[in-house]
Amino acid sequence: MEQNSLLDLAFDFVQFTDKNIFLTGKAGTGKTTFLYKLKKLSPKRMAVVARNAHNNEPGEQSRLKNGMN
Repeated sequence: MEQNSLLDLAFDFVQFTDKNIFLTGKAGTGKTTFLYKLKKLSPKRMAVVARNAHNNEPGEQSRLKNGMN
């Protein structure tokens, strides 16, 4: 797997601070791999809240754009 220096920086930030992160990025940039690695290697307690935009119900995108749940 190719190293991503920004994800390495984010990993260190999570490991050595008490701050939260909001992880975003285009498909295939290593977000999920980063989260699995973080969960495996970090002794910290954490909650991962993720949403896969590709598995939406029909019409959900338009409801989300209009601020409806």
